[in-house]
Amino acid sequence: MLREPYLNMRPENLLARKMGFNITVDAEELARAQWFWERRPKKLILSTERILAVLIFYAVIWMGAMCLGCQDSAVTAALTVSGSAVVAVMLGWAYFDTVRFARWSSDYSRAIARLLQTVHRRSGGNSYL
Repeated sequence: MLREPYLNMRPENLLARKMGFNITVDAEELARAQWFWERRPKKLILSTERILAVLIFYAVIWMGAMCLGCQDSAVTAALTVSGSAVVAVMLGWAYFDTVRFARWSSDYSRAIARLLQTVHRRSGGNSYL
């Protein structure tokens, strides 16, 4: 497995940092690593900002219902059930994001490991890849 900082680096940059510039690599393995990099999850579906927005929205609705005299048990039950559903959906999203990123990082780490096995040092010159 790659260390955390390397998961944020393109394959070319990672090669340059770990092995230097005077190397050759297998083009197919480099293309494979680049393919995985391009499919990197851009941003988590359930970011902190979205969680806060959903919770604030739900809290405003809850407070509005309580302040407007909707203290009927049916309204309270409906708000409780809908709030529980929102929390369950948010937990599902968080799980989905975690699994998706873990799968990608595992695949990318394996692609980089395969790429690093194909590295050969060149003698002289200052060529790259």
